[in-house]
Amino acid sequence: MEAEKGLERLVNFSDAVVAIAATLLVLPLVDVVEDAGDTGLREIFVDHRGDLVAFVVSFAVIYRLWLLHHRLFRTLRGYNTALLWTNLLWLMSIVFLPVPTKLISSGDGFGRDATALYLGTIAIALLALLIQRCVIAASPALRGDVTDPSVLSSVIAAGTAVVAFALGLVFPQIGLWFLMLFVVSGPLGAAVENRWRSSAGRQSV
Repeated sequence: MEAEKGLERLVNFSDAVVAIAATLLVLPLVDVVEDAGDTGLREIFVDHRGDLVAFVVSFAVIYRLWLLHHRLFRTLRGYNTALLWTNLLWLMSIVFLPVPTKLISSGDGFGRDATALYLGTIAIALLALLIQRCVIAASPALRGDVTDPSVLSSVIAAGTAVVAFALGLVFPQIGLWFLMLFVVSGPLGAAVENRWRSSAGRQSV
């Protein structure tokens, strides 16, 4: 019972931190509207389209990262120290994401440093989720009666993020189009994991 209550507090705290990070993304847009004065809405959108694009992209990224975290934690029965500290690392990456978002929208655009910082932050978040998945897979007591989770999808997601980060360093002019790799990694990971489970099932028959 104590473990379940502690896990509930951990999840609630994580959700609150994610909500705060998502809220921070919109603050630059609020400043834009306040400084616009009598400027028309169309002019605001045109003049600050970079801010709007950065907000939408980063909000979608944070939501995707939260969804992966939610799916990982929703069936747990408890937590341990390793899971606690890796979750802290994940939260730090989420809270930090508005910083490279601001650099991209109002600084040098999709420059090498801003792009690398943005993609590197996402890579850290996905690596933290991969470590959490490994901790859970190695700790049956945390799962209760839930089947041992496969780490394949998390490996693919984290590996894809690291590749995107490396490509962003080499080809910064392409900007955040490397995020498309992040989008593709989900279906790819699910397909590989389903194929692996099917293969394992045939071998056990």
